[in-house]
Amino acid sequence: TVKSNIMLKFVTKAMDIKLRGEANFTTTLEDPIELLKRIERFMKKSADAEYDFLDFWEANQKFFAMKQGTTENLMHFKERLLRQAEVMQDLYGVAWFRNFAVKTKAYAAIASTDTTAKDKFKDDIFEAVIATGFLCNCDQTRTAPLMLDLQTNYCREVDYYPKTVSKAQCFHRDLWVFALLLQIDGLIRLTKQVISVKI
Repeated sequence: TVKSNIMLKFVTKAMDIKLRGEANFTTTLEDPIELLKRIERFMKKSADAEYDFLDFWEANQKFFAMKQGTTENLMHFKERLLRQAEVMQDLYGVAWFRNFAVKTKAYAAIASTDTTAKDKFKDDIFEAVIATGFLCNCDQTRTAPLMLDLQTNYCREVDYYPKTVSKAQCFHRDLWVFALLLQIDGLIRLTKQVISVKI
């Protein structure tokens, strides 16, 4: 296709990464004219013209507003989200997520003497945050019931939220299996509560 020829012959690796990071890469940017316009827009934004505060604001806006496109496949969305997450980590540094980690209920629940577990929790927080963002911002028509089940279980102090992006992807792929398992687990817990009340 014309798009493929443009990408292969005229686009640098850095530009390729920027273009593939666009939500409409597989839709609007299939049109060669739109693709060339987007390339031109990126080229006009030279390093000399970059305003750090504006770049910081735009990166945050893009990251938190990122959603899976209606025709975008799950793998492409995952790659796009991970690329933008790396941009955010470059902007904020690793400490951004680590500072958030120490304010969570899950961190507070770890025994104060278990420094190894606390350090591991802080080390793994970046992946856990991105996994949650992946679940929240992919196809909501499919994930809404699962998110409700996850929230319900969390209220019961049972944390089934996936802590890695690959597990979140499995949740999405095998949605009906996880939904069924969560419901069965909920019924078992409810039955145990009823039995303990009767005794």
